Amino acid sequence: MAVTMDEILGDEWREREIARRHLDQLHVDDAVALEPALTRAATISGDALHVGRVGISMRGPMASELRCDVLVDRDDPSLR
Repeated sequence: MAVTMDEILGDEWREREIARRHLDQLHVDDAVALEPALTRAATISGDALHVGRVGISMRGPMASELRCDVLVDRDDPSLR
């Protein structure tokens, strides 16, 4: 009897693979605002990794500046 990858790697692998596919399908262009796409990416990632808080930070206009652009917290919906 053949064993599938899902059987070998289990539910956690399957959840992460589904999340990876969802992230791969996110599109950002001139018609789609960046912040909602990043918020969606943070939410998908946090759910797949079973973590409560995910932040996405980017460099500001000055190379030495790092700013948190998106912060998602499962327990605090106001941070979405």
